[in-house]
Amino acid sequence: MSRETMKLALEALESCGEDEWYTEDDFGMSQTYDEKKVENAITSLRQAIAEAEKQEPVAWMWKDETITTDPDRADGTWTPLYTHPQPKREWVGLTDEEIEKATGCDKTKPLWLAIIGVSRAVEAKLKEKNT
Repeated sequence: MSRETMKLALEALESCGEDEWYTEDDFGMSQTYDEKKVENAITSLRQAIAEAEKQEPVAWMWKDETITTDPDRADGTWTPLYTHPQPKREWVGLTDEEIEKATGCDKTKPLWLAIIGVSRAVEAKLKEKNT
């Protein structure tokens, strides 16, 4: 959802405030809404807009769907395009059994200590680089 769409949705939800609704006394009609759902939606949209505004666009799109990465196109006539951040994943190391399977060397063989040592050293370096 684009920032502009989120802002329009937020504006629409904010118009659900009590002072914006008419009662039956005013015009012979009333409109109701789930106040808690509207409040939750407003809060979620505000957070999403704040997060979106922290991002820099990666490209811009013209009305005919032409896309460019030229930052000079950020003149208001091109629509900015953003990426979605990738979710953080927790590091998961290999078990001794997985190392046994991958190397073909089990715990009973003389090379096991060397293989497990090298495997853990490589794993530690990969974890350092990827977390």
